[in-house]
Amino acid sequence: MARRALIVACSEYADEQLDDLPVVRSDATVLAGVLGDPAIGDFEVECS
Repeated sequence: MARRALIVACSEYADEQLDDLPVVRSDATVLAGVLGDPAIGDFEVECS
């Protein structure tokens, strides 16, 4: 059975009281790399 991970990251908000978080996209990419690494997580990863 395949191991799957879905990473959802939101870096921009419509509410002006919340600051945008541009680093979220790169954090999600790094997390996907770790989870997808066969030696660590070995997940099939999808980012959105």
